[in-house]
Amino acid sequence: FNFLYPADQRHTLLVKIASVREVVLGAPLRVILKHLASRTVAPDIDQFVALVHRPNESFFLVPQAEKVTVVFPMRFKDSIDTVLATSFLQEFMESRRTAGLSNAPPCLWSQTPPLELKGVTDDALSANAGFVTFVILPRHVEGRKLDRTVWNLSTFHAYVNYHVKVSFILFNFLCSISALKFEKQLSQELVI
Repeated sequence: FNFLYPADQRHTLLVKIASVREVVLGAPLRVILKHLASRTVAPDIDQFVALVHRPNESFFLVPQAEKVTVVFPMRFKDSIDTVLATSFLQEFMESRRTAGLSNAPPCLWSQTPPLELKGVTDDALSANAGFVTFVILPRHVEGRKLDRTVWNLSTFHAYVNYHVKVSFILFNFLCSISALKFEKQLSQELVI
C-alpha cells in the first residue's frame, strides 16, 4: 500500500475507503433527510424505515414533513459492554442538557422503545442498553449540514461502541494501577 500511492494521496484514499459505509448506509438516510429539508415526505416511504447497520441490527427512521425521528436500539453482546454503554448513554444525554448545545438535535435515551416504533417486531426492538432517539429538524439538514448529519447518524453506533471499548480499557488500566499501589503499600507494611 505504501509503495502504490504517494504519501499525499494515501490519506485521501483511506478516507474514501472509510466512507464506503456512509455512502451505502447513508443513501436512503440522505434521501429521507433531503425531503425533510424541503419539508416533504417521499411518497414511496413507509411509516418507518429500518436501516441495517450490522448483521441482524437496524436503526429506524420515522419520516414526517416537519421532522425525522431516528431511533437506535442499542445492543451489545457482552454484559460489561451493556453496563458501560447504558452508563455512557445516560451521561451522554445528561451532558447534552447541560452543555448548552441548543443547535444540536434533541436526543433522548430510554430503556423502552419509543411510541414511534409501534408496529415494529419485538425481535427488531431487542435492546439491552436502551434506545437512543434523535429528532432531526429541517434546520439540521440545511445546506452543508446534510452531509455532516448523515455521517453522524450513520456512524453513531460505532461512536458509542468505540467509547464503550475505550472506557473498558481505561477501567482495566486504572484497576491495575490501583492493585499495584495496594500491593506495594501492603508489601511495605509487611516489611515494617
